[in-house]
Amino acid sequence: MALAALVAGCGGGPKSDGRFELAFQRTVGERTSVWVARLDGTHGRLAVRNAVLPNVAPGGKWLAYGVLGGPATAPTYYLRDVGGTTIRVGAGYGGAWAPSGDRFALAGARGLVIVDVRSRTRRVLVRDDVCCSSSFSPDGEAVAFARNYGHGDEPRPSDVYAVRLADGRVMRLTGDRRSSDPVWGQSWIAYRRSRPGPIAELWLMRADGGGKHVLDDGSEPSLHAATGIEPIGFSARGTRLLACLAFEFECRPVVFDVREGHRRVLPVRGRNELATATAIARDGTQVLVEVGRPDDPELVVSLPTAGGAERVLARDAAAPSWSR
Repeated sequence: MALAALVAGCGGGPKSDGRFELAFQRTVGERTSVWVARLDGTHGRLAVRNAVLPNVAPGGKWLAYGVLGGPATAPTYYLRDVGGTTIRVGAGYGGAWAPSGDRFALAGARGLVIVDVRSRTRRVLVRDDVCCSSSFSPDGEAVAFARNYGHGDEPRPSDVYAVRLADGRVMRLTGDRRSSDPVWGQSWIAYRRSRPGPIAELWLMRADGGGKHVLDDGSEPSLHAATGIEPIGFSARGTRLLACLAFEFECRPVVFDVREGHRRVLPVRGRNELATATAIARDGTQVLVEVGRPDDPELVVSLPTAGGAERVLARDAAAPSWSR
């Protein structure tokens, strides 16, 4: 179905070379808006008023963001290019860009929606209750997602599937009814697997569902309140995986050497605040983290994956995304 392009007159835009680099949300009073800046945090400016959860496309030519419609509804997502043209995607959670930055996937209660920004076309690729996250294959020709079973309150049983964009063929990759949140890398798909009790484990499998094994059991002796571990993203070569140790109000960054299985919990040095990881750089050297407390001003920082001091990129900011 072809999409009409709507021109959005809503604030500033990217830097002068025509690309979005860093985006975050900022709340003033009761209103939250999306801001953009350079990768080093300079030249910050308002991009979209009354918007949340920015998601910068690889290459920086497009910016996805959500608009809230009410406390009990999913945000409605839009895609905006550097010239201000806006495409409406629909309601859902867990939007993801293809590595090329020319396709966007959105998971929602009514299905998995794919938008091709070059042709301005929109397809409902899977019509089912698709929950919370999706992830493109490295070549951008397939999407991994989780499908819910049954109805009622969370958590609900779910499994990981993959669908090919060319013909819509769907393949079930797990069958334990405890798997969700897939993240697709060069050699592996990482996913969250629940086990009896509050702890979730981090597992890996091949693109065809084979080779399943646990990478981390989600336990952290020094952090007794942890409820498990969740995947966030791979570096471009697939050698490093960013995950996070989940708590009620935060998700602390953890970086894995996928080949060796070693992990490093990245501390936010000199602070006791909550920290939530959101992205890893394509070269695997830096991760993007939101730092702060729910009732205090928050910071957006970058952290070296090899360890070291963080760099503050934005203040009074949350939910960051970058094109790095």
